[in-house]
Amino acid sequence: MRYPLDFSPSSYTGCFFYVDGDAGVTPATGKIATWADQSGRGNNAVQANTSLQPTYLNPGIRGIGSARCTGANTRMVSATATGAPLNSAGITLFAVARVTDTSADRTLCGIARGPAQNGMAMLIASGGVFTSFFDVGGNYSSGVTPSLNDYHVFAARYGSGTLTQWVDGRVANVTTGITPTVTAAAINLCVSDYVDGSGLPWRGDVDHVSMWPTLTDAQMLAANSYFRARWGI
Repeated sequence: MRYPLDFSPSSYTGCFFYVDGDAGVTPATGKIATWADQSGRGNNAVQANTSLQPTYLNPGIRGIGSARCTGANTRMVSATATGAPLNSAGITLFAVARVTDTSADRTLCGIARGPAQNGMAMLIASGGVFTSFFDVGGNYSSGVTPSLNDYHVFAARYGSGTLTQWVDGRVANVTTGITPTVTAAAINLCVSDYVDGSGLPWRGDVDHVSMWPTLTDAQMLAANSYFRARWGI
């Protein structure tokens, strides 16, 4: 399957976080200390503590660089994020990853306003069901259980009170009537975590994470098609 070679997540207006296994990785003794943001916003994902750094696989299983998350608290977190909205106008998350252990909740990525957990995240809930949440209103199950050890394209979009989830380009769930509570705390962006130190890190490989304000249906279709083609999903 072909995919547009000139496509980039940052080609969509408003992209504020974009990390990819084939770009911007700074290994430290086989671990990733910095995963440079490719959006142009400078929202680099960092982890100074070597015991919490993911391992860099290059090439990974799909021939693309991967962040392997195996530790009890493996995670990478941006400093206070630039250009990242977190309000009723909406937000979109995309990630390409594989999960290897679902014995507990496994957080793939998220955007948060501090430890109060006002924000949005994608995770695999204990038992294996793909789940997302926006703000503190609760978790919203997709009802879809992605296969273990296989790569998947995960996406979630919040806008105008509606949270929609996709797995491998297919709509997995639509939840309406969500009313956000917006706080004034600083925003952080996380890979393999939701807020720094939530204790629910990813287990498996993360190849890509990108974040935007709310994308249109056409943009969601194009992005899903690109990621599925690039990773052969």
